[in-house]
Amino acid sequence: MFAAAVAAGLAAFGEGIESANTVGYETRSLTPGQKVINGANFVTVGENAMSIQSITMDDGVGDGECSIWWWNTATGKYDASAYWYTELYADEEGETTLGYAGWGDFDYWMPISKTFAPGESFWVQPNGGLASATMTLAGEVAGCNATEEYFGIDLTPGVKVQMTNPFPVGTFTLQSIKMDDGVGDGECSIWWWNTATGKYDASAYWYTELYADEDGETTLGYAGWGDFDYWMPVNKTFDAGQGFWIQPNGGLSSATVKFANPFYVAP
Repeated sequence: MFAAAVAAGLAAFGEGIESANTVGYETRSLTPGQKVINGANFVTVGENAMSIQSITMDDGVGDGECSIWWWNTATGKYDASAYWYTELYADEEGETTLGYAGWGDFDYWMPISKTFAPGESFWVQPNGGLASATMTLAGEVAGCNATEEYFGIDLTPGVKVQMTNPFPVGTFTLQSIKMDDGVGDGECSIWWWNTATGKYDASAYWYTELYADEDGETTLGYAGWGDFDYWMPVNKTFDAGQGFWIQPNGGLSSATVKFANPFYVAP
């Protein structure tokens, strides 16, 4: 689906992240014509979220040849959007150029103001007619208290959202993602791109106890993400910035998904 190339300053990701002030960038190769879930694993320098204008496309992508869209709270759909332009304008008449490329609205090519919280994801799709397309995200690493083992993100029970690891780690495994203790067996699901079917239908469910066999006779002694039938561990590795869907059950009073904190120092 996409590959990641890493800035020298974050070459080891995880090992290369020295502090929340670590600044770098990540380049992702997209497949023309294919829409994918990508996510924010940087924040704009000095901010707590990443500006959409901190995402850039390579010089081979022309005006309107790539689109991004995200959750629109006004409509309750993923229909808020922006388009890549090699020149943005300051007015609806198109008389005053801003002198730089970026993400603008469809009609007037004026800058879109949108920020993504750490881990928040979006759809992105370059036009099918392109030979290639590369997207770069730049900023600094989100801050997190060194005494906390995990970085928690609160979810709304019953609402499915797109997410990714909020930190620029090279890869991360499904089992490195945790849920809070209030989430019981099967009360949260994750699903991601399935190359075999060409759909977002590969899935796993959260269980407070995983098993080593289909008969459920041997417990593994830990919580994690398992298959629907046997509660056995699902093995999945995500590339840097690769997004997925996640949804806690509507009957929960709250739910928090947790990602490993790269700044954590064990007591």
